[in-house]
Amino acid sequence: MTYVKEHSMGIPIPLRILPAALAAVFFVAGCRIAPTLTPTIAPSSTPIPSQTASPVSTRTKFPTSVPNPTQTLLPTPDGCQNPERSVLEQQISSQILGEPLVYRVYLPPCFLEKPAKPYPVLYLLHGQQQDATLWERLGVMDLADQVALSDMTQPYIIVMPTERRFLVDLQDTEYDRAIAEELIPAIDAAYPTCTDRSCRAIGGISRGGAWAVRIGFSHPELIGYIGAHSPAVFGAELSRLPVLLSQADLSEIPVVYIDTGRSDIYRESAAKLESILTEYRSIHEWHLNEGQHEFQYWQDHITDYISWYSANWR
Repeated sequence: MTYVKEHSMGIPIPLRILPAALAAVFFVAGCRIAPTLTPTIAPSSTPIPSQTASPVSTRTKFPTSVPNPTQTLLPTPDGCQNPERSVLEQQISSQILGEPLVYRVYLPPCFLEKPAKPYPVLYLLHGQQQDATLWERLGVMDLADQVALSDMTQPYIIVMPTERRFLVDLQDTEYDRAIAEELIPAIDAAYPTCTDRSCRAIGGISRGGAWAVRIGFSHPELIGYIGAHSPAVFGAELSRLPVLLSQADLSEIPVVYIDTGRSDIYRESAAKLESILTEYRSIHEWHLNEGQHEFQYWQDHITDYISWYSANWR
């Protein structure tokens, strides 16, 4: 079953209320710079698929409201005296990469007072010429706080690794293996996480979106949800994906969210990914929005992203 929708604002009908409630967060988050990332692939020549189909989805409905982000004090869960998030800079020794793998960990409000709960984990990957702080500058932390302090979705941990060698061709690095085989087990060992695949999501922007697609589809036993935001998916992955999908049980394939801008120079790469998922009846959402391959576009849609990830853990 496929959820296909083309629209100007990139906000499906069930999400209209949530972005409106969270819009003020962007003004708190700030950071309106707009660097353009340059992925390491050439655009595909595949035509953009027609987006005239009516939306069809079996997905759980998105939450329709969150605490008002403009209020001075957020609601405090029972028994929590200090509802503040924690963001930690950490690293593991990676034998696969031959160097430390540095990452940032977001722990939701009240985590330190109630750490025994099994938490879902969202892995967010940055694009080329960026690092893990990209997500913080986009406002992810503020939005995740709203989710954690609401009663509509589960709070979750966010892990944001930094790819230090982002100029290396994706075929010449094993960053994906380091994430799947070293980082995920390290996070599960260090924190009270839910280890079922339905409790893990991985998402990325640009080059990070390509990594998210590769890791998610290569390790469906680990990942339940994939977010590909302005993905610059390399050709080898697009060629390999049909083979993986043809051999997989549909119930074991991660659910995917794809979005890109109409003026994104890698739009055709995202469209090719969507057409493959459609052909093999893989559950996904397709959002073709106005915008380019730049910071401003991602900040304009960061609420959409977090809304989608959060809705999976209601």
